[in-house]
Amino acid sequence: MEDKKEIIARLGSLNTEINALEEQLNKLHKEKEKWYSEKEKIRTEFLAKVNELRAIKKFLDESKTNRIKLRTGRDDYNKKFRELIDKIRELRKKKIELIKKLDVRDVDLIRKQLERLEEKFETEAYSYDKEKKVMEKIKALSKKVKDSIEINKIDDEIKRLNDEITLNKKIADEFHKQFNDRITLDKQKYDEFINLSKIVSEIKKKQDEAYNNFKKFKEEFSNLNKQFKDKLNEYRSFDSILRSIKQE
Repeated sequence: MEDKKEIIARLGSLNTEINALEEQLNKLHKEKEKWYSEKEKIRTEFLAKVNELRAIKKFLDESKTNRIKLRTGRDDYNKKFRELIDKIRELRKKKIELIKKLDVRDVDLIRKQLERLEEKFETEAYSYDKEKKVMEKIKALSKKVKDSIEINKIDDEIKRLNDEITLNKKIADEFHKQFNDRITLDKQKYDEFINLSKIVSEIKKKQDEAYNNFKKFKEEFSNLNKQFKDKLNEYRSFDSILRSIKQE
């Protein structure tokens, strides 16, 4: 009879402990689930920011390649521009030497003089001596015009090179503008990358904190749940003994 009372008392005590453990388990479960939800929420935010970070990194990597191409293009056209300037300097020097050598100052003026002289020769009557002098002058001017062909070729080449210089300068300037625009944009993206990296680092800290809390409450829940099961098994064991006694 005394054993029966002790068993009943023990069952009562176990029931109290089990109820208390169950209440604690419910609280721990809520905390565990709360931190699990928080962890997953932060994880989603973290992954989204990491993807943004990767996108910016990809942009900067590709932009670096583009910058190299733009800088190379600019430098190539600037080099060609300088080479063309040097060619024009050489041609102008050659033209001056030819003018001195051929005694040709103004080719267009000489050509006009020749045309006027030839027109007069055909329309006016000259004495024999005058005609001879005019013919000699026409011959001399014709030689100068003929000799000036090389100078005209140089002028044409200078004009062609000037057009090419203008085009190369325009292209080089466009490359330079795109290069500077790219640097400005990359600076903005780099600053964005740095700021976003800091944000990702902060989110990672929060994620780790949420995970550690989840892990802590999960372990506490697991340990307490083991105690709960042990107490429940003990209760069932005493309850079984009590039933056996009652049946006697």
